Amino acid sequence: MADTPADPTAKLAESTAKLQLDEETGEMVSKGELKKRLAKRAKKAATEKAKAAKEAAGGAAESKPKAAPKPKAEEVVLDAQAMFKQGFLEEVYKERPSENVAIAVNFGFAKYHGGVCYLRYDDTNPEKEEERYFTAIEEMVRWLGFAPYKITYSSDNFQKLYDLAEKLITLEKAYVCYCGDTEIKLQRGGEKGATPRFRCEHANQSVEENLQKFRDMKDGKYKPREAFLRMKQDITNGNPQMWDLAAYRIKTDTPHHRTGWDWKIYPTYDFTHCLCDSFEGITHSLCTTEFVQSRVSYEWLNKTLGVYEPMQREYGRLGITGTVLSKRKILKLVEEKIVRGWDDPRLYTLIGIKRRGVPPGAILDFVNELGVTTSVSVIQIKRFEQTVRKYLERTVPRLMMVLDPIPVIIEGAETQEVELPFSPKDPKMGSHTVKFTPTVYIDRADFREVDSKDYFRLAPNKTVGLLNAPCPIKATSYTKDETTGKVTEIRAVFDTETKKPKAFINWVGSEGSKKVEARIHNSLFKSEKPDDAEGGFLNDINPDSEVIYPDAIIESGFDEVKRRAPWPEAAGESELGKGGPESVRFQATRIAYFAVDSDSTDDKIILNRIVETNYGGEHHTHGTKMRLFRNLVSSMTWSMWLWLLCADHTLAALISPNLTTTSSATPFQSAISATARQDDLEDTCPKDTVMCHLPHNWNCCPSTSQCCGAGCCIAGSHCVDLLFGRCCPGGKRLCGSVCVAGECCGKGGCGARERCCGGGICCKEGEVCDYGKTCVRSKTSEESSGAGRGGFGWRAGVVVVAGVMGAGWVRL
Repeated sequence: MADTPADPTAKLAESTAKLQLDEETGEMVSKGELKKRLAKRAKKAATEKAKAAKEAAGGAAESKPKAAPKPKAEEVVLDAQAMFKQGFLEEVYKERPSENVAIAVNFGFAKYHGGVCYLRYDDTNPEKEEERYFTAIEEMVRWLGFAPYKITYSSDNFQKLYDLAEKLITLEKAYVCYCGDTEIKLQRGGEKGATPRFRCEHANQSVEENLQKFRDMKDGKYKPREAFLRMKQDITNGNPQMWDLAAYRIKTDTPHHRTGWDWKIYPTYDFTHCLCDSFEGITHSLCTTEFVQSRVSYEWLNKTLGVYEPMQREYGRLGITGTVLSKRKILKLVEEKIVRGWDDPRLYTLIGIKRRGVPPGAILDFVNELGVTTSVSVIQIKRFEQTVRKYLERTVPRLMMVLDPIPVIIEGAETQEVELPFSPKDPKMGSHTVKFTPTVYIDRADFREVDSKDYFRLAPNKTVGLLNAPCPIKATSYTKDETTGKVTEIRAVFDTETKKPKAFINWVGSEGSKKVEARIHNSLFKSEKPDDAEGGFLNDINPDSEVIYPDAIIESGFDEVKRRAPWPEAAGESELGKGGPESVRFQATRIAYFAVDSDSTDDKIILNRIVETNYGGEHHTHGTKMRLFRNLVSSMTWSMWLWLLCADHTLAALISPNLTTTSSATPFQSAISATARQDDLEDTCPKDTVMCHLPHNWNCCPSTSQCCGAGCCIAGSHCVDLLFGRCCPGGKRLCGSVCVAGECCGKGGCGARERCCGGGICCKEGEVCDYGKTCVRSKTSEESSGAGRGGFGWRAGVVVVAGVMGAGWVRL
């Protein structure tokens, strides 16, 4: 080894003192060089702007004064109210002007139209209600930044509901029944509706007898399941929701969480929901599409009792691939101790993604980007993560962290202070000072014992830059543990010869740094459809769904980030200091976004990975351009068949002229992506764009669009085919090769106001499907179609939306 100079940084001091980071290329250059580059880019931008202005002017005379150019927008901001201006929600409002998706839709719809939204708990089953569930729901609503106009309970109206039940009996529209489950099943057509339906003999009881029996139920003279009150609807109607549904049942084993033992009978959801909507003057009652058939009984009961009639409309549920959302299945995961609890960061419960560190603003952005339709949407987890990543990129500070540290001893180095910005893109976030020490820590992934030409990080006798550090270092030797074979220490010197290294890596100084536990959460399941796994979803558990780094090290700037939380500022986390530990969010440079976990203590900090960075979770370096060139040369043979893939995509567009297709990749892009990693390609996408990719295809899409495989869905459309990057406009969905407004039905689809009855048959509004064979006209619909909802319901243009929630409503 050469003799170490007295001051190894002396030669390099003058040449590196004024080096600055070129954010566009990631290179450290002199001030003069950076100034030249910026001037060249500015000139190029000005030329392009002038050319665009000339083309827009259509060749106007040069003597004509030119309008001043518009300032370039700093950032493309999504329209936070887009989903209320188009598609399903726009149509709902026109009809009557006025888990997180449900919260965002209900509260957002009311706010957009100048109305109010109630938060109502459907607490009609004392056996399943606990106050802690209701508290958790309210906390989630407020965390998302919404404030309910009023918080109400169905139990507030128990006496009113009972009085109306007696009124229904006097109108000969309800009766006390003593039938068991088997008898009721036979009355409703038996197995698969093979036999004629008929009404229970108890329906013939007199009004007086029914009233007396109902009061006996109330007074506790019957045991549970011995008797119940049924609505006398239309047993011949093709809609099962009109087959004499239960209105009241007996519950005496458990006290109600609010009324105690006051009541022995409790109303059903079908009886309660529509009447409570009426009591509260709701104008738009929004629910998911599994309640489509319930709309008939909803309207029947309000009309029969002569009360104000709100409007119920249904929107499609949101599903996410690679996870389970069923309460029963999540409970199984908790009981089997596969996850820590309902708030485990690997679950897609609302409390789970909150604990992981996903900010409320990112969730609202996600819902807004997807929009609301009557179709059930199934979204890949990657799509959700992309929105979260895009949101965090512009709103949280950056810190340096190493997950698996190796000490690097730099011979002859002295401790000095380095000022680092919290964000290179937003000076308003400020900066902080860290100490560059003779011993620093780098990540084990950033060192190789055996060097290679295509490797640009640290290796023996190789030089690498340390991000924002005074000068690069060269590894001179390393020590290994004889037992484990792992590298335990690296020795290095400052490289006084290399002015501009090909790559830069993370580092953390030995002074002021903190040891933390970093939990890297991956998908809980191995496949995108765990329910389809052989033996059930429990056999599809990913053994690597959580990887823990117990000895990770983070720089000293973490203390200030923690003190200044929440990041970003949000109403639900800022008010009254309600931001929990998960509001301490940051980007670990070139690794991932992290948040503090609720298991943390004063003595031990635990971090959860929220999402990866755009660099794919690997330790990204700035050797991108060289690697891109090598990958391009080595993969040109892939271009022909990839071009055919793009041609096939174009063919799909020609077959379906009403299908909004995404832009396909060029052969050049496809050839590169055949072997290049995603982190190698990130620098090829310009600012205000996002990379959309498949394993062998990619595109740079405008940040205002949505990724759809390797293509882009423009504003107003959504992804329906990831493989070929196909999109449908507005609230339409893909049926075969056609975009339709309603449900898929056979080879085509139904209209926006129609429902599929199977076999390609679509039932129009006012009709119901009779056992998937034919559409029959609903008598109830005919009777109520001319009834005016106006006069009572609009109340000076104020929209009132009901968000009716049960105990498990906190699911995503």
